[in-house]
Amino acid sequence: MKTKLLIVAIIFAFASCSSDKLDIAKAKETAEKCLTAIDKEDYTTVINEYYGSEFGSSQTPQELTDKFKKLKEVTGPMKSFELKASDNSTETMKESSATLTYSVKHERVTTSEIFIIVIESGKYKISSHNITNE
Repeated sequence: MKTKLLIVAIIFAFASCSSDKLDIAKAKETAEKCLTAIDKEDYTTVINEYYGSEFGSSQTPQELTDKFKKLKEVTGPMKSFELKASDNSTETMKESSATLTYSVKHERVTTSEIFIIVIESGKYKISSHNITNE
C-alpha cells in the first residue's frame, strides 16, 4: 500500500511541475500590458489581472498602489519600452517560467525592469517584477 501511495505521489509531483516552455509571445504580452496599465495608473488591474497571487502576498493592495504612485512621482510618465532579453526556464521539478528584461524610458529616468512570468490557473501571471535604474 505504501509503495502505491509513493508512486501516486511521484506521478502527481511530475504532473504538477510543467516541463513545457512558456510561450514568450504570451509572456511578453502580459509584461507589456502590465507596463501600460502601470503608466495609465490602473493599479487595480495590475494587481488583479497581471500579478500572480503570491506576488503581493506580503503587502496589501493599497500598499502596492502607494508604491506604484511613488514610483511614478520619481520616474515620470513612461515614454517607451524595449525588450532587451528573454529566457525560458524549465528546470526539473520546478515551475516553468519566462524571464523578460525591459529597458523602460520614463520622462525623468530610464529603468531596467525584469519580469518573471509563470502560468497560474491557466493564465500567464507575473510572479516577480524587479525595477532598477539603468
